[in-house]
Parts: sequence; structure tokens; C-alpha cells
Amino acid sequence: MATLLRVTVSDLLADSADSDPILEVSKAEWWNWVRNTAGINGQVATKLRDEWLEAYELTKGAASARAKLVTEMKAEDWQHLYDQQKPSSIVGDRTYENGSLFT
Repeated sequence: MATLLRVTVSDLLADSADSDPILEVSKAEWWNWVRNTAGINGQVATKLRDEWLEAYELTKGAASARAKLVTEMKAEDWQHLYDQQKPSSIVGDRTYENGSLFT
């Protein structure tokens, strides 16, 4: 079928990054956040992106309600996660001591 349509199998299965708007928007927003935020730690920012991508890949194929609740990340979301990673940062009414991305 892929040969007849001259597309990749990934495209047919909607498994390509190009056909995943949540992934594309989230990556673009991460770059936007990194470029426009002064004073962020590049190692922490990259770790956040890598952890999110890994978690997203795990939920993307899962046939669960959780997978359906995944939405794209905006610059504010990346900032919120970054704030959680800072030692003793207070986010809302919770204190995080070098918290993990998915705690």
C-alpha cells in the first residue's frame, strides 16, 4: 500500500513525527521558551525536553485514557516544569526539592 501511494509506512500508520501535531507544537514551544527565557540552565532545560519526549512516546502508543489526555506543551508549561526542577522552588502550594518531571 505504501508503495502504491508513494508514502512511508510510518505515514500510513500516522507514526511519523511530521504527522503528530502534539509533538511538533511541543518541540517548537520548547525552542521558543529556550530562546526567549534569560538565565535558564541548558542542562536542566534539555533534561526536561528529553524526559517529556520519552514519556510522550510511552503514552502515545498506549491504549489508555491517560494517552488521550496528552496535550501539546506551551512555553508556560515548559517554564512550570523548569521551576519544579530548581532546588527548593515553590510552585503553587507545593515545594519541590530537585523534583522529578513526573512526580
